[in-house]
Amino acid sequence: MIEQSVIERLILLLGDGHPSKAAVALGKYPSQVTRWRRQGYIPAMFALVVEQKTGGVITAREILLEAARLGRKPKKDKDEDESE
Repeated sequence: MIEQSVIERLILLLGDGHPSKAAVALGKYPSQVTRWRRQGYIPAMFALVVEQKTGGVITAREILLEAARLGRKPKKDKDEDESE
């Protein structure tokens, strides 16, 4: 059995499979939830909001773990490169 991503679970839970309905439930723009779906994870900064809105069904911990695993790596500042 393939495990669903957290964003897919969120869309099913709050939006009955529709990203726009999930966005309304979260108080976000539909384009934001669609972007999360396209990138495959929920950004860490939204972890607590999602946990609260889902009543803990989706936890901040699982969002943070998935975001850390799939998220973009921070870019180095140009100043850091120059000092090396």
